[in-house]
Amino acid sequence: MYQFSEKSRQYQAQLKTFMDEHIYPNEHAYEEQLANSPSRFAALPLMDELKAKAREAGLWNLFIPPSLASFSDHGGLSNFDYAPLAELVGAGGVQLQRPRHRQHGSVHEIRHPGPAGTVVARAACR
Repeated sequence: MYQFSEKSRQYQAQLKTFMDEHIYPNEHAYEEQLANSPSRFAALPLMDELKAKAREAGLWNLFIPPSLASFSDHGGLSNFDYAPLAELVGAGGVQLQRPRHRQHGSVHEIRHPGPAGTVVARAACR
């Protein structure tokens, strides 16, 4: 049977705590800010606050593999070790790095895996 690495298990516990303390309690505020913004792609103050907290907690760019470790502070995680982290993040309504809803005609950004999440391309959904 496969087992997640100790590093992955530590991130799972840390991320669960972060979600419980910061993401789930802010879902309503996120929905309100999104509903009141001029565009669903506008920067939301809450998102900037949550991203800063995630970076500070060492929970930023966890998807980066070991081959791109220079773009992370954690040395990279395999897809296998990252999978349970993605599942935890996906359980929350607040998405820190991508639009929440994919709709016909919407625009999505493809981000470079660097610390700043630099936008390198935009793609329209059909």
